[in-house]
Amino acid sequence: MKQHVNSETLLEKVHEIVAEAMDLETSEIDPTADLFEDLALDSIGIVMVYVEFSVEFGIPEPPRDADLSLIRSVENLTQYVAGQLAATGGAHDSG
Repeated sequence: MKQHVNSETLLEKVHEIVAEAMDLETSEIDPTADLFEDLALDSIGIVMVYVEFSVEFGIPEPPRDADLSLIRSVENLTQYVAGQLAATGGAHDSG
């Protein structure tokens, strides 16, 4: 896990993880696009994303019964990771 991750770096890393899971370049993914409707991310892809978050940031994978329906874009995912880092005592700087 990285020692200190600022918001811009966190957004970039989340963007990279999503792009890799979708086999796309980061330039092909608008951070505000709907991952499921606009970019056709499937359930296996989102699981890959959350597993990579666990590896990269040392945060727990979401419970199977978690309602993740509001997490639909790279920006939403970045907010989720930042929240998990804060909750688990991970290193995240807001600026």
